[in-house]
Amino acid sequence: HDKEVFDVTCSPISPDTFISVGADGSARLFDIRTLERSTIIYESPDASPLLRCNWNPNDQNYISTFSIDSKSVIIM
Repeated sequence: HDKEVFDVTCSPISPDTFISVGADGSARLFDIRTLERSTIIYESPDASPLLRCNWNPNDQNYISTFSIDSKSVIIM
């Protein structure tokens, strides 16, 4: 991230994977086996900070987040 990280959550199915969201408006997927790089899985169109992230407890193929001034949830 280019700015502060606001939330980190570990994958419920893979002990090596986690996601993070932050003030730069991006959600990133990390693998602890290769921490020198990450995959940006979402960037807010207006670079609004993303505050929280979580995996869907019923289907770990879905991740949710929301931005600071939004009343809606972003599902990836």
